[in-house]
Amino acid sequence: MGTFLLENAAELGRAAGVGMFRLDCAESNEVLRSYYAVHGFHEVGRHHVPGLFPVTLFEKRI
Repeated sequence: MGTFLLENAAELGRAAGVGMFRLDCAESNEVLRSYYAVHGFHEVGRHHVPGLFPVTLFEKRI
């Protein structure tokens, strides 16, 4: 289901003229970070929102 959702989101983005797919997840979620990497996303940074948890930022050209 996750792959289906990622592919459909990318398809919608391309159709709308978007060239970059960006997402984030909790920095501590190693499973999801690995999943995104397997699907072609690259870590591009980290961010910490005060009062929340640190997140890892990902990008993929579409």
